[in-house]
Amino acid sequence: MRIQIKTAHHYLLLDHEGHLCGELMYAHADMKMAQIRADEQLVEIRYSQPGRWVSMVKAQGSGHKQFLAALRPGGTISLNQASLRRNYTVRKSGKYNGRFDLVNRKKEELLTIHPLINWKFRGHEYRIQINEEYRLECSSLLILQAVHCVNCLLGIINGTAVPALVDV
Repeated sequence: MRIQIKTAHHYLLLDHEGHLCGELMYAHADMKMAQIRADEQLVEIRYSQPGRWVSMVKAQGSGHKQFLAALRPGGTISLNQASLRRNYTVRKSGKYNGRFDLVNRKKEELLTIHPLINWKFRGHEYRIQINEEYRLECSSLLILQAVHCVNCLLGIINGTAVPALVDV
């Protein structure tokens, strides 16, 4: 799978044949608000407090919490999937290696995300490698949520626009 950038704030998740599996769309460059369309769901990501984002599934005027992403010491982001009671961590692997991993509570790699620079849109596209053992667990929604976390981590690394990460 891969993430293709459509505009500076719009990402498309494509499968191996180029079919659209989902979208991640930011309202602004600061990454405080975004929407994910995947798995026949519309999920809204909102920056809730320093270093935290809450994802809500939007369904006919009501919503319920789907994910909670929180920045942790050491430059990792914990990702809790409330509906299934699963905990994940998005981390950068290695000092110089430009890749990010999504791992479960047992520290097993579910998928790896490799950023590729797109100079035209001044953003990143991504190549995604999914561990075959966890292919069923890696839904389009989880992949796009992990990409949002990677965008935030890359914003920290590159010094680009990211909402406040700590409360002073």
